[in-house]
Amino acid sequence: MSTTNSTPPCDSDDNSGKRFREKLLPNSTPVPNWVFDKVLRIPGLRGTWLKVFFFIWRKTVGWNRDSDFIPLTQIQNGTGLSRRDASEGSEIWERVGLVTRESVGALKMVRFKLNPKLDPNDLVLRLTELVSKGNRFRTETSSEEKPKLVSEGNSTGFETKPSESNSVESNSIESKAPRQKPPEPPLAFSGLHLQITEKQDKTLADAFPWLAREVEYKKADSWCEGNPEKRPKRNVYRFMHNWFGRIREPQSQKVRQYQEASNGKFDGIAIA
Repeated sequence: MSTTNSTPPCDSDDNSGKRFREKLLPNSTPVPNWVFDKVLRIPGLRGTWLKVFFFIWRKTVGWNRDSDFIPLTQIQNGTGLSRRDASEGSEIWERVGLVTRESVGALKMVRFKLNPKLDPNDLVLRLTELVSKGNRFRTETSSEEKPKLVSEGNSTGFETKPSESNSVESNSIESKAPRQKPPEPPLAFSGLHLQITEKQDKTLADAFPWLAREVEYKKADSWCEGNPEKRPKRNVYRFMHNWFGRIREPQSQKVRQYQEASNGKFDGIAIA
């Protein structure tokens, strides 16, 4: 009894792979195998750097070019990265030898040019070293090095050189020590809920000389403990001024103050 194979016939791997490539490759950008086999295997490699790599590769190799003018804003729009990450990624691939960057023309347009002497093994070694230094790699270039991309405040994508005054200013800002908080003023009273500075206490003493301020401070602090919803949240001085203002001044004190103000000429009231 003969058996029939129910498995549908299939093309060989060569034929199916050929048809697949013919379908996709006309609209594709060729990427060398060392990118997938070596670069992607670097531990800790930032995804933002890869985004910049593939964008530069698409703008050059994808258009059968070895160089192209690529403003920083174009890298941002093409990758969805921030200006900081786009600038960092561009500098990374220049440092590892993938591309060179140069300013061209009066507008200082930045041209990316693929390195014709690129050594993939050397690129991988350099990239691995940069990754080991930390994900937030920051280049330290001198005036003799190749031009850098634009600063964050420039939306044109063209390179601009910072002035010497800006460099001096930025260095002076970085060298400044962190600001320290000013010392708190000395206190005349410190309770559970109220604090009165010596300056405030002196002002209250001039306005209410007949009061025993220390006693009243303690009374007010005790009152705040029993009335939490009415405690002063900011202006403690105004709270204490109103507190003192509700205490009636003794009559003899008023007469004595009036007598002093009128140079002792005061009729009709005897002072005890």
